[in-house]
Amino acid sequence: SRPPGYDTTDEHIKVCADALNQIGEQNIKMGVRMAPHPHVNSLVQTEHETRLLMKLTDPKYVWLTADTSHLTLGGMDPVVIIKDYWPRIAEIHYKDAPRHLRGSKVVAVPRTGDDAGGHGWFRNLNDADGGGVDFPTIQKFLIAQNFKGWVVLDLDASMIPKGSNMEEVLKGNIKYMVDVLHVDPKTV
Repeated sequence: SRPPGYDTTDEHIKVCADALNQIGEQNIKMGVRMAPHPHVNSLVQTEHETRLLMKLTDPKYVWLTADTSHLTLGGMDPVVIIKDYWPRIAEIHYKDAPRHLRGSKVVAVPRTGDDAGGHGWFRNLNDADGGGVDFPTIQKFLIAQNFKGWVVLDLDASMIPKGSNMEEVLKGNIKYMVDVLHVDPKTV
């Protein structure tokens, strides 16, 4: 969660970066990449915090997981973050956000309450009010870069509408990935 008073300072990020560098150095010895992701209502949620963390961490030991929804909810453009940190992108989580947040530079979620962690703000790829994330542009970039890492369809329990079930939601997301992003249906 966020520090007391809600505001993360550069010193908080430095302490976090130092810890990630130390843990990452040990992880890499075991063949494991450390790749945290910004998360709303956590120590690192804004663009400044994300960029500072990446600046202060050693690229030999710390990578980045780009969770598209959390980046958007944190006031960032996932396309820009993915491109800017491309050499350090280890994994990408595909999860959408409300359409009206595309291009927003402010943290969208409340500081407290049930929705503070993003729940209630996450969207499926095919939700009518989704579109906060520009998945076609991200997908084209990944293909152009010949990305061989993981792209994970990130489904949160809060994304299952009442009266629906996980299987229906998953089918809708897969349909979007095949029809819009041109993902080979045999790979999903």
